[in-house]
Amino acid sequence: VGTAGDLWDHYEPLKRYAAERLQSGGMPLWNPFMFSGAPFLGTAQPAVFSSAHLLFQTAQLSTAFAAAFLIQPFLAGLGAFLWACSLGARRSGALAAAAVFAGSGMIILRIPHGHPVIQGGYAWLPWLALALSTRSGILLGGVTALIFTSGHAQPMGYAAIMGLAWLILSSLSPGGERVRVRGASLGRLVLFTLLGLALAAPALLPVIEMAGRSVRGASDPLVAMSYSWPPAYLAALVRPLHFGNPLVGTFHVPDHPSYFFEFCSVYMGMVGLVLAVYGVLVLRRGRPSGRPVVTG
Repeated sequence: VGTAGDLWDHYEPLKRYAAERLQSGGMPLWNPFMFSGAPFLGTAQPAVFSSAHLLFQTAQLSTAFAAAFLIQPFLAGLGAFLWACSLGARRSGALAAAAVFAGSGMIILRIPHGHPVIQGGYAWLPWLALALSTRSGILLGGVTALIFTSGHAQPMGYAAIMGLAWLILSSLSPGGERVRVRGASLGRLVLFTLLGLALAAPALLPVIEMAGRSVRGASDPLVAMSYSWPPAYLAALVRPLHFGNPLVGTFHVPDHPSYFFEFCSVYMGMVGLVLAVYGVLVLRRGRPSGRPVVTG
């Protein structure tokens, strides 16, 4: 798995070194094998404090990677199913939502991309939506910790956007209804969110410190825009293989097949798009509003 991406060239050395250091009783704070040495925890992607890293402490690396790529899509689908059920969907509709999300490019294409860490972060996003939908403070705190220790900044950013969107949409619900929780106040939800971030602090603090010292932490707009999505790749939203397939060598940037997974893997599928539009229309016909609608 992951032969077209970063699995064996990037994640395998990181996970191997982390596992060896922890098994010897030390904390992998420093990477002596990169240049003249570099921070290890501060790079985030070793994901030493993530729940998935337990696999790498108890199994061979190849087995752990395979298990992660099997378990994480299942968790993504289960979270989407439970979230849909909490919104009042029938079982068949909830199963469809689970299949669409778990089978989407942002989950499945991370396997040939060789990115178990970012896939693991995305897998918890439906659980965050479930926690917000059900106003469960304990679940919200736990999922916050799991996402912010997952090892990649993108799921963390999406989690922050989802939380902000839920807060805004709930406060703007019809009838002037403000954010009210069933059995718990907004302050309690905020408290559990902060508790989740506190649990994630051993993973977050080294990353924040290193980000402030890195080239990406500077205000150079060219650096900030270096990974921006080219507008031409919008074509991949409706035609996923418009620029070719890296698995058969037809991708238009043959020397960098990883670009395909970074820029062309947002295709959600026509079935998912139709179901999302249908869901919005159903909500507008009288279902309770003020809930965030997430597609993709």
